[in-house]
Amino acid sequence: MTSNENHNENKNFYIGENSNNQLDFKVVGRFWNGKYGYFVLETGIKKYRVEIRKRGKAILLGLNERPHIPKNRLDIIISKIIEELNIRKKDFRKIRDLVEKEIWKTVYSDLEDRPKSFHREKFLNASVVFYEDNTIRIYYNNDVYRVAITDAATLSTKLYDIAVKEGYNPEEASRLVDEFMKKLSKSVEPPSILILPDGTIVRSVQKDELIRGDTARIKLWVYGEMTKDGFSFEGVRCIVVMSDCVNIDFPEHEIDEGVVMIENVKLVENVTLSPEEVERLKNIIEKCITDPSLIPSWRDVFQSLYTTIGKYIGIDERSKTLVVLYIIHTYFYEFFPITFYIIIVGESGSGKANLKDFISKLTRSVSVAQPTIAALYRIVNNLDCVVIIDETKFDSFLRLWMNVGNRRGTWIPRADKEDQDRIRAMKAFSPKVLVCQPSQLSKIPTDTRNRSIIINMKRVKGVFEREVKREEVWPIIEKLYLLKIFRWKEYYRVFQNLDQIISQYLGGHARDKWPHLIALAYLIGEDVLKKVLDYCIEDYAKREEFSELTRYVVNGILRCVSVSLTGGQGQGLREYATELMEEVETEENGVIKLTSKAIVIVNEGFYDQRNKDHRSLVRQIGRLLRKGALPFVVGYSREGKKRTRTYYIDLVKLYNFLKSYEPELPEDIDFEIIRENYGIDFKKIFSDLSLMKERIIELWREENEKYTSMTEKAEKKKNEKLNGMSEKTSEMSAMSAKKNIHKESKKENINEEKDEKKISETQKESGSVKISEEKLLADITDVTDVFSKRLVNLSSTFGEDMAHKLSKILMELKKKEVMSLEDLLLTILF
Repeated sequence: MTSNENHNENKNFYIGENSNNQLDFKVVGRFWNGKYGYFVLETGIKKYRVEIRKRGKAILLGLNERPHIPKNRLDIIISKIIEELNIRKKDFRKIRDLVEKEIWKTVYSDLEDRPKSFHREKFLNASVVFYEDNTIRIYYNNDVYRVAITDAATLSTKLYDIAVKEGYNPEEASRLVDEFMKKLSKSVEPPSILILPDGTIVRSVQKDELIRGDTARIKLWVYGEMTKDGFSFEGVRCIVVMSDCVNIDFPEHEIDEGVVMIENVKLVENVTLSPEEVERLKNIIEKCITDPSLIPSWRDVFQSLYTTIGKYIGIDERSKTLVVLYIIHTYFYEFFPITFYIIIVGESGSGKANLKDFISKLTRSVSVAQPTIAALYRIVNNLDCVVIIDETKFDSFLRLWMNVGNRRGTWIPRADKEDQDRIRAMKAFSPKVLVCQPSQLSKIPTDTRNRSIIINMKRVKGVFEREVKREEVWPIIEKLYLLKIFRWKEYYRVFQNLDQIISQYLGGHARDKWPHLIALAYLIGEDVLKKVLDYCIEDYAKREEFSELTRYVVNGILRCVSVSLTGGQGQGLREYATELMEEVETEENGVIKLTSKAIVIVNEGFYDQRNKDHRSLVRQIGRLLRKGALPFVVGYSREGKKRTRTYYIDLVKLYNFLKSYEPELPEDIDFEIIRENYGIDFKKIFSDLSLMKERIIELWREENEKYTSMTEKAEKKKNEKLNGMSEKTSEMSAMSAKKNIHKESKKENINEEKDEKKISETQKESGSVKISEEKLLADITDVTDVFSKRLVNLSSTFGEDMAHKLSKILMELKKKEVMSLEDLLLTILF
């Protein structure tokens, strides 16, 4: 365990009503080596050194002395501080909370340095967890065994011991261990080891993966009051769910072991779940595993959101559809290499705040205004959430953070304030929502705008609910979590398949955002898919791919080529002066020469030497063409008496450049005459997005037909099986009935034969038919037995049913010659 030392770190904590009587409490030093440490508490009058020692799970404390007071008797130390400083007793609780929090911070000051786990397996009743520091911990009952990831022999021995303790014989235990080790070798690669000349051993560090094989690691964050090692504190803890969309597992030993200390629950209430919500979610997950029909569909979740959003905000259909898809996307974004943003734009009173609140309540989000670097670092790095930024000023850091934040794996390095030699990496990757007025939109960097879906808000009159309450939208939030846990593979698969098609038609930042929206619409249904594809085509035509100056130069070059071939006739928009012809010259092999002044002339219609704006434009264009930033500028030279700088433009390279960006081109250019003279058709720089739409719709219909066909076949087989079973049951019933009738008939015949045989035997036993007739006083139909005259009839004594039964018993006993019938009857009667 490494030591942690820190000085001058805490904000001041004041006790007292007025400034004259305030005590300035702050921690000015801290040390912890894993078992023993301290922190120095400065009060403004006196310094206290709170000594801490950890013994097992117990924590001992001491005030300027050896630790000997149990942590649960902290009041003894607080009382001593209050007494010495003559502080009012009503401040007791404040000081106690402060000291208790500082004790916790000291004991767990190495929390960020603890290795995180990246893989886990189950071996019988033991959990085998792999950590980034190349160690393995085996959790079994209340014991923890630590093994190096390269020490396969020790790992096998530990697993063998566990198998024996579980009751397996040596042979079975060895077999189980061998099978487990083979499985492990396929799922976890041993780290590479490098030995340096000085003997230093360097091992590769294993990193966590959100998706490993067919299983995804999904984080649920729970907020509440937690108790650990005698400490009670409020914070956020991560619960991990392992899902392959069929088997859902809540690992006993969480992969993320850290606790995020949050003092204001309002800040993270949308990101986290309460303990009650976690229990409800667990219960519904168990029900969904038992009955998959309870798992919500994409259409179900979309429809719920689409219907609900209309209760709170009045927005057009396009905005409503795209916002709903964005909300769904935010629950899955960490599975993908890219994400996108939403920018809500509108004048005051247009409903921006209502839409922002709705998105924040339905997503795992944190809303901030004027966020600091430190705050963003702690929020995004720890909680992996959506960040909603409300009408803020964009400084240089925020511009950078937004520009790189749509791509996974991008980090912003920052030096630690206390330890300048320590570099902290700030995660930028997450979906974001920006709220601004139209005047602020132009101040947002072009790259950020291109990575975003713009939602234009307009004031709408109507009756809308003012507040989005958590309990009212919880059923939708629950469905979103279930969708993520049970259907993440569907989104992942569809996105990968469609991205290959979309990438052939869309380029630039449009390819970062529209594949997500189209993939989700694909999963929902054809009607939504068609709408989203239309929105994509409309948006792509309006995109901003390069700067205004570059656009100005490109349009000017194309106009120069057109005018040089037509002489400026028939342009409709402007007539060009003779001086333009001196600024443009056609070369062979599709190269033209022009000046920066020529670009101003064709775009503005004239050039005024006295106009400052014109002169400034010429200089800016010259700098842009000269510095080699544009690939179609293949050279330049100075010509004429005035040594005017002339630039060489390759039209083929210009065509390829424009094909990459597909900008909107001016309508006054004669593209046909350019094609006739140079063989380059600039009208073909645009992708035919209607083909993209047709291909995706066709693919959806093919998959839907396959699914429908499979469903119908399955239903048909099910019905055939049920009908077959029904027919078989009917046949069996009929056969059974016939058999029963035949059986009963046969049984009756046998009974009759038996009765006759019994009567015959009885007659033989009695010696003559006459004597038997005299003794027979009961009806033959009652199947009574033979007895003397002085005995009453069986039927009259026991009733008909009992008489039949007794008669049969008597006959059986007579056969075995146990005693005479008369003696048997007398025994029963008396």
